[in-house]
Amino acid sequence: MKRSLIAIAALLCAGCTTTTPLRTADSTYTVSARVPSSGESDAKAEAFEEASHFCASRGASVQLLSSDAHECALQGGCGDAQITFLCAMPH
Repeated sequence: MKRSLIAIAALLCAGCTTTTPLRTADSTYTVSARVPSSGESDAKAEAFEEASHFCASRGASVQLLSSDAHECALQGGCGDAQITFLCAMPH
């Protein structure tokens, strides 16, 4: 079952483009994603997932500072998103 879900996710995101997190300030990062046919909300989810993996690898969790999502210039439901975040250490 788990393999099936992973395969489905991979097929749905075929053609997705996600940047690696880029430092924009001392502890602030940005990441963007483009999904070809899943729309704005899926692009935002993809960007947030990348940020989550990035912070988790540092023993932290994502603290979302801002986000922007819109339909990209390509037609057919293409979505673009960008999020700005911190990696917050647990208390």
